[in-house]
Amino acid sequence: MDALLSAVYSWLPLPARQAVLERWIDRGTSGTAGRWLKAMASDEVLFDAKAIFEYWRVSHNTRAAKILAYQAEPAFLDEVLIELASGCVEGWIISKAALRATSIPDDIWYLLRESHPTSYAYLCAMAGRKLTDGEAIALFEDIPHSIIDDGRGLAIWSIGQMGLISALDHIGANRETYDAQVLAAMRRRMEEAD
Repeated sequence: MDALLSAVYSWLPLPARQAVLERWIDRGTSGTAGRWLKAMASDEVLFDAKAIFEYWRVSHNTRAAKILAYQAEPAFLDEVLIELASGCVEGWIISKAALRATSIPDDIWYLLRESHPTSYAYLCAMAGRKLTDGEAIALFEDIPHSIIDDGRGLAIWSIGQMGLISALDHIGANRETYDAQVLAAMRRRMEEAD
C-alpha cells in the first residue's frame, strides 16, 4: 500500500497528501520516514522545514539534513544552523546550509575548521573568507590522509580559488612528503584490518 501511495502521491489532492504524510511519519518506521521525507521534499505546498528539522533532531538522518540544506528558507537556516552543524557528520551538508543562510556565524567557522577542514576550505572559497598562506597550508595539512576521500584535492581547489598561489607552490614543492603520508595512512589501515 505504501509503495502505491508513493507512486501516486503527487497526483493526490492536497488533503489526501496531508493525510498520507501524517500517516507515514506517525508510523515511526525508517521506511515510512523515508517515504515521508521524499514526499515532503518534492511537495512545494506541504514542505515543512520545521517538521523535517524536528525529525532530524531525533534521527540525525543525513537525508533530512541534506533536504534542509538545499530547500529550507535562508531565515530558517539562520535559526537552526548551529544545531544542525553541531549534530551533522557531513561537512558538505553544513557548508551548503551555511552558504544558503543569510549569514555565517563565527561558531560555524570554528566548528568546521576543527571538525571538517575540507568543508571549511570550500566554504572559505565560496563565501570569500580570506586566509593567509600559512593558514591555508596548515588547513591542508590537517586534512586526513586518504586515497578514497580526496579531501585534499578539494582543499587545493579551494586554496586556488582564494588566489593563494604561494600556498599552492608550497604544497606542490612538498608533494612527495604529502604522498608519503597518504601511503603511510593506507598501510596503517591495512595493518589494523588484519
